[in-house]
Amino acid sequence: MPETIKDRISGILRFAIDSERIAFELYSKLAARSRDGSVKQLLSSLAEQEKAHRAKLEEVLAGKIALEAKPSALDRVSTDPVVEPPVKLESMDVQEALRFAMRRETASCRLYKNLAAATQTPEAKSLLTALAGEEAEHKLRLEKQLEELARP
Repeated sequence: MPETIKDRISGILRFAIDSERIAFELYSKLAARSRDGSVKQLLSSLAEQEKAHRAKLEEVLAGKIALEAKPSALDRVSTDPVVEPPVKLESMDVQEALRFAMRRETASCRLYKNLAAATQTPEAKSLLTALAGEEAEHKLRLEKQLEELARP
């Protein structure tokens, strides 16, 4: 049976929700492991923000916020695996883990930008644009933290 537009949107939303869950778990684990107070604080903050992103996306999936799109526009929305770690998280040093997190944030930002561009409903477009902006801000905060760790 061919996939309907509703099925495609639901699949994309489930993928995004799962990505946010993984990001929450990643940041929570890294924060618990970190010995640096500023890194711990940043990662804990990001974990909570990813948790909030997930809740917003779950509202869209539940139909509380309408999301409509043309099938051809959804073709540009990729649900390829966001970014997989090159090694086990436990064996990464903090700088490797921050670089990995930055790649995930970049991928999430791209997903939300593409989905926002495909969306025809103003409320969903606004939400997805805001999520893309927040993911971009997460990447910048991670970059700043990485730069601070690299200073002698």
